[in-house]
Amino acid sequence: MALSASHKSHQDLPSALLTWRRLRQNFLIFFIASGGVWLFLYGVNSAFPFVRNGADAISASKVHYLETQQVFALDSKTRVLAFGNSRILAAFNPAIYDPIIASGVASFNAARPGNSRFMDLLKNILANGTRPTHVLLQLPPQNDDHQETWRDYFLHDKLMVNLLFPFRELPRDLTLFLLLSRNEGGIVNAYKENALTVRRVITDRGYYFIKGQSHYPGDRLPDDYHVPTDQIQRVPPRPIDPEMAGFQELIGLSSKFGFKVIFIPNAYRLGEVAPPGASDNPGTRPLASVPGFYIAGPNYWVFEQRYFSDPIHLNREGAQIYSRRLAEITASVINGQD
Repeated sequence: MALSASHKSHQDLPSALLTWRRLRQNFLIFFIASGGVWLFLYGVNSAFPFVRNGADAISASKVHYLETQQVFALDSKTRVLAFGNSRILAAFNPAIYDPIIASGVASFNAARPGNSRFMDLLKNILANGTRPTHVLLQLPPQNDDHQETWRDYFLHDKLMVNLLFPFRELPRDLTLFLLLSRNEGGIVNAYKENALTVRRVITDRGYYFIKGQSHYPGDRLPDDYHVPTDQIQRVPPRPIDPEMAGFQELIGLSSKFGFKVIFIPNAYRLGEVAPPGASDNPGTRPLASVPGFYIAGPNYWVFEQRYFSDPIHLNREGAQIYSRRLAEITASVINGQD
């Protein structure tokens, strides 16, 4: 009788109310299941950071270190941070640069692969208490090089996707890792090697030789190497415009925290762009109308193919030459002679 009464009472409910109850139950099941999947993927992504591709793992590790640790020793009188993309990442070697400048100089390569933006990172480094005396820049800040606000996340889909799904590239990275691990002696050895590589970047003060893109003996391109995208007539510009909003913000940070800024030359492969002018190789000179800002050398230097490990990045020998040459032309500013 109780079952019949309950069944009758259930039948007496309006169909719309029954539909609403089922809908709520389905939504609840969906959100619980989705939340469980999200937590699982987030946990795997956090627990195994070194299955990610090298560029992502290196960038994440370097940013975390710079934003949470004191980069320079307390007794370092001269502290240099270098920013840029992967060209500078593979070109600027602090171990070569520092001894040429002077004793007591400590530098760190804060460049990141595939990312020329640096203002957010610089501000976070300064907020963490690290105080550079000099900042080397491959490129000046652009107007879009700023701290994102909540409005940006609604205007730019990629920002929102990265925020909600930080693990979205995990399936791809995990698949590639499993495939490549067979050549590294198995999954465990491959994971340990990836972890060691990322940690070595911090030990080497941010410098990283991009071995993964090198496919020629001795990590050297052939002397006659060229690619279809080479533009022998192109002269890459260095768009230094102090009137840009991002540049003005950098001027403010320089004044507030007391560091000097030096724009440094890029490194290009012979035949990739036009040769620099015969007289276009000055030392470091002040940037007109902006105190504490300097321009080092020409817009770029050209190196022979044998100093590159792939079409874009210098090999170890090329990085030594670049770092020595950069130290020679910036020494006067770094040592306070200009």
